Amino acid sequence: MTKAYVLFIGGLFIFMLGVFLSLQWIVVGTLFSIAGGLFMGSSSYFLGKKAVKRR
Repeated sequence: MTKAYVLFIGGLFIFMLGVFLSLQWIVVGTLFSIAGGLFMGSSSYFLGKKAVKRR
């Protein structure tokens, strides 16, 4: 697995955990959701870098 896929899957897991936790603990769930979204967003940088091959 590449770094991008690890970040994406980890971010997705943290995001979903945040959504689940926000049912009981709103602040903690929101923070986890934001952190998971940041991980998923940062993985798109590495995915895009891999797709565009420079000469």
